[in-house]
Amino acid sequence: MSLDSESVPRPGSPRRDAVPGSARQRFSASGAHSFTDSKPPATGSRIASYSLALLLRSIESHLRSRSDGVSGAVSLECTETGERVTLGFGGGEVCFDADPAAERVVLTERQMVQLVFGGHSSCEPLDLPARAADLLGQVFPFNFPIWELDRS
Repeated sequence: MSLDSESVPRPGSPRRDAVPGSARQRFSASGAHSFTDSKPPATGSRIASYSLALLLRSIESHLRSRSDGVSGAVSLECTETGERVTLGFGGGEVCFDADPAAERVVLTERQMVQLVFGGHSSCEPLDLPARAADLLGQVFPFNFPIWELDRS
């Protein structure tokens, strides 16, 4: 499997459908989200449009900083959209690809958000295969503080 870092577009670049079945993900200010293939919302809207591939590409520096000593590949697949992104780790680098890896994690949208950003203590822990849990546990969660809501 070739882990080509150019398989997934960088934020701000023209969108390419490098990931089969890719779809856009919508997040609202209330936290509700759904995946659609519709146009992005009008300017000024509180909804932003992302794909899983673009989300992961946008936190590439975080993934790279956390991947020191991590080696392997894991495919993340969303059940609702069929979107798949393979993350490859090695030598302190992270690569993105659309080809499946031997380790495969299939999650719902909600579970994918829980994996990437971490879950609330009331959430059921994700049931991941041991090798995938080891790899992903070293690079996630991505801390995304919202200062207006932060009560710590």
